[in-house]
Order: sequence, then C-alpha cells, then structure tokens
Amino acid sequence: MSDFDDYDLDQDDDPWADPAQDEEGNELAIEIENNFYEADDKKNSDYTGALEQFEKVISLYESAPDDDDRTYEFKALENIVVLSCRLGLKDKMMGTHHQLLKQIDKASRNEAEDAINNILDAAAENKVSSELFHITLESLEKSNNEKLWFKTSIRLARVYLDKGELDLVYPLIENLKKSCQTPEGQDDLNKAASLLEIYALEIHLCTLNKETKKSKMIYSKTTSLNAAIADPKTLSIIKESGGKMYMSERNWDQALTEFNESFKYYQEIGHSKAKAVLKYVVLASILSGSAINPFDSQEAKVYKDDEEILAMVSLRDAYEENDINKINYLLHDKKKKILEDPFICEYLDDLLKNIRLNILELKIKPYKTINLRFLAREIRINESELRALVVELILDEKIQGKIDDVNGYLEITS
Repeated sequence: MSDFDDYDLDQDDDPWADPAQDEEGNELAIEIENNFYEADDKKNSDYTGALEQFEKVISLYESAPDDDDRTYEFKALENIVVLSCRLGLKDKMMGTHHQLLKQIDKASRNEAEDAINNILDAAAENKVSSELFHITLESLEKSNNEKLWFKTSIRLARVYLDKGELDLVYPLIENLKKSCQTPEGQDDLNKAASLLEIYALEIHLCTLNKETKKSKMIYSKTTSLNAAIADPKTLSIIKESGGKMYMSERNWDQALTEFNESFKYYQEIGHSKAKAVLKYVVLASILSGSAINPFDSQEAKVYKDDEEILAMVSLRDAYEENDINKINYLLHDKKKKILEDPFICEYLDDLLKNIRLNILELKIKPYKTINLRFLAREIRINESELRALVVELILDEKIQGKIDDVNGYLEITS
C-alpha cells in the first residue's frame, strides 16, 4: 500500500491546512456577518449607531484575505453613503461613494442598480444630488455600464427640470440622444422605450419654455414608436406634457383626451401626481364643454373624498349651473387650493370667459333689445369687455343680432 493511500485526495479539506487559521477565518466571517445584520436592523431608527457598525464591517474586511467572500462589503459601503447623506456628513458620503464606484464592476448588475438608486434617492431627499449624480455618471461611463448610465442620466435631467435649472438639461438630452442613435445619426428604433423616455424629457422642457411648435414636432415622434413596450411612468409624463401642449393651443378636446390618459398611467404606477393631473382633466372638461363626468371612471373614484378634488367637482357643478358667484367663491377660497396650481391659474381667464359667454347667452335670449350697460352690471364686467363677448357670440352664431353703438343697445334680429 502506498503512503498516500491513507488520504482521500478528492476530499475538500486540505490535509496540511492549519486548523487554527481556518478557525480564525470563520470567526472573522461570522463577526462581519453579525455586524452587518445588526447595523441593517437599526439603519432606519439609529443612523449614527448603524453607520458605526457598517464602518466596522469595512474595517474587518481590511484584515480579511483578498480572495475571501466579500458579500457584505459592497452593501455596507452603500449603506454608509446613504446614512452619511442623511446625517449631513458630506465628506464621508463623497469619499465612500468614490470607494463604492471603484467596486461597482464586482457587484451584480441588479446589486449595482439597487445601490445607485438607493444612494441617489437619499441624495435627492437631502438636496445634495447634483454632485453625486455627476461623479456617478462619470464612473458608469468609464465602466461601460450603459443601462445604468442611461437611467442615471434620465434621473439627473428630471432633478434639473424640477429645480428649474433648464440650461443644465440640454447637454444631458444631447448625450442621451447620441446613445440611442444608429451609426448614421438616426434614431435607433430598436431602442424605442429609451427614445420615449428622452422624448418625454424634451417635451417637458419645451412645455416649461413654452416652445409649443417644437413640442408638437417631438410629440408627433412618440406616436410612431411602439408604445406597447413603454413604461407607464414614461407615458404618464408624455401624455401630461401633450395635454399641456394642446391647452396652450386652446384645443380643449384633445387636451382632455391626453390628460385623461396621463391620469390613468399615473394612477397605475401609484404616482402622487395623479391627483394634480385629475384636476387638469376637470379643467379641460369644463373648457371643452364635455358632457362626460370625469369622476365616473373607476380610477377617479379613489379621490371622491379628497378635499382638493371635491373643490374641483364643485367648480364643475357651478359651471354647469352657470353660477358665476359660486365659481368666484371657489376660486378664491384658499382652503380649496385651486389657484395654488400655476397651470390652472394660467387658464383662469379662459374659464371665466366661457362661463360669462354662457350666462350672457342665457340673459339675452328673452329679449329683442337689451341695454349693454345693464348686461355688463349683471355679469359684473365693464362695458368694453361685454361688447367683446357679444361680438364673439355673434361670430360663433350663438345669437343673431347687431350692436347699436349710438344708443348702447344690442338688437336681436331673429
């Protein structure tokens, strides 16, 4: 028998390994794991205590062999960045984030994406996002992680749009466009979902800059793409922007359609903007004269007890009843918050003009001749404004008549 027959050469254990060294390694692994989970348990209640324990995890890894299992290292770094951000420790946050980015290629794509998203969410909440975004984008570009680079670029553009820093959005959009082009410089239709996200940003930017013509041109491109593969989050933005575009053109019917679709998409993804867009649905339905009640839909019924939405319901009811006094009360009651939305304020004159036209038409009907000054007092506007409304009714063939400028009367001819 050979001297080696006493040993099973296929067994996992090294017969010459030092048992003491193995035991020491196991103890270190257990200590790392225990510290990580203890920190993870308290990270939402004790920021400082959790931060110290996550830092201990990193410190323990420094004495571990390079080829050791480093499962918790990347996650610990992620948590240190997030907690430092919440505690306002900017230098620690930035330093650790640099450290994490150097290791991002060692993490799985899902782990990397989750880490970046969690960090950027924390940064946005604590208003330190721009700098973190930029160093993240630079690192992702170098690591050729195109998917995560694209998503991060989109998020940064949205941050700038929300902050009103519109000049910073343009270069981001240009870089995003280049990533979705063919070698010939044309839109790569194989990247339809990504293109839709870029178009959503562009339309939003055009809406804020009141570039209606350009917005309409970009919006037309979205219809040629396969919307079935698009994220509802993207379509909600596109449809909202489309609604605002049509509102600026006074195309109330089309605006109503777009806002309705946008509301349903926002509601589908549970976005807080659904409520604001539902208000726009009501506004467009009033201005378009639609007989369809926006609150008949299943999605809208969720908001039936919301105070701000109830105010919009009352506004629509008052409009249908031609009750201009109630409309004025609702609009100027601060508790109703209707005029806190700048977009609704933008169409206040259109809303009031429509109701005045309706009331004026009703006031005129019983008469063959009526004094213009009397009509102006009834509707609570000056005589020159009244004349403009009367002319509009005549041109729209709502009434048949002519104005006697000499005597200040409206004569109905049929």
